[in-house]
Amino acid sequence: MNTENTSTFKTSQEESRHFIPGNYLIRVFQDSLRKKKDIRVSNRNLGNIIFLGKRGEYFSDSEDLESLLRLPEESLSIAPLTHDDKLPAGRTGRQAMELIWNVAFYLTSGRLMEGHHLHDVVQLVSWPNLTRLPVTPNTFRILSLFSRRPTSVYFAARLLKVSQEEMNRVYSASIAAGHIKAINRPAEKPEISPHRSRTLLSSFLKKLRPGKSTNGA
Repeated sequence: MNTENTSTFKTSQEESRHFIPGNYLIRVFQDSLRKKKDIRVSNRNLGNIIFLGKRGEYFSDSEDLESLLRLPEESLSIAPLTHDDKLPAGRTGRQAMELIWNVAFYLTSGRLMEGHHLHDVVQLVSWPNLTRLPVTPNTFRILSLFSRRPTSVYFAARLLKVSQEEMNRVYSASIAAGHIKAINRPAEKPEISPHRSRTLLSSFLKKLRPGKSTNGA
């Protein structure tokens, strides 16, 4: 379990702004999983990632994976996997969701992802394997709270007495990897059919209304 010291989180106004996941590998990997496409991500200096959207796994030969994951999409070569790309023989890849967690965790710097807010009420839907991920000192406590009851990101930080920057980092990584969902998003307004008794009452009242005169009086 890799633990970062909370004191390293910045609290400036710059860090309070959102970061845009579409500029980085988060969206690339999420799209690969959704469309079940296998891709190769490469950088001349930092190595390669083979991301298998069909199997939900990845391989990497990078000696500095964190730096590779921090790069913007424009600094990377991203292409569909071809028959010339050989997978490591006899090896099982690591889970794709672990890589998505890593990207969000490294990029957040205490900020929320675009489209998410401090007053999101969130709930844990699955536990990540924290022994294989970069985490903060209070990641387990934060996820435990979200597993027990839906809580807003803002209130959870105050309840657990952790910095908002740390809370934002755990929330961003968790929701990017699909371990948490926001449950306070606006829902479509359902169409409610009138109750049978109300329909009968309406029909009865119409019969009591005086009709229009037909004799011109």
